[in-house]
Amino acid sequence: MIVFAYRITYSHMRKLIPILCFFLLSVEPVYAEISIAIGERKVEVKGLSCMIDIPVYVEDGTAMVPAQLLAVESGLELKKDLGRWKFFDNFGNPVVTFFDGFKRIEYKDTEKFLTRPATYNSGYLWVPAKDCAELLGLDLTFDKETKKIAIQKPEVHASWVDRIAEAVGTKNLVLSCLGIAIFFILMFFVLTPIRRGWRSFK
Repeated sequence: MIVFAYRITYSHMRKLIPILCFFLLSVEPVYAEISIAIGERKVEVKGLSCMIDIPVYVEDGTAMVPAQLLAVESGLELKKDLGRWKFFDNFGNPVVTFFDGFKRIEYKDTEKFLTRPATYNSGYLWVPAKDCAELLGLDLTFDKETKKIAIQKPEVHASWVDRIAEAVGTKNLVLSCLGIAIFFILMFFVLTPIRRGWRSFK
């Protein structure tokens, strides 16, 4: 059984590496357009739909949307930290900090102001759609006939490492590479003595 495992590991390892590299290089980040209409609770994400507790609304001419939707589309994580709402990147660094009931925000250590204040209501942090989309580099369009807001991350030509990191997450990428490295190291140190013992036995 051990000899069989050794033969599989060593004979197919060289074939497995190119296949694995091809798979990793072929990974493309997929950004699904988020669509939601003013006055409605249904959110559409690439053909799939879900319901939010209260409908998207307009406040003094400004469309307000849940910050959670912007976080999903921009690849960030929204968390409440010390009474403030923050967008964190894959490295755990704060990108945007919102203050409930205030227009003032912090964007990468720079003070900025929104058109309307961020408001926490019914489990969602409501923020001005246009302001935050521009801040996060998202494309936002509005259809006057259907009153639908479409939010999507623009296509960016990045290196294959950046694309993989964005697709699977930086932490997952590091852990995967570490796991692969440990696997090959273990195979080398475990199977090499077995190989030598098998030869001496023969």
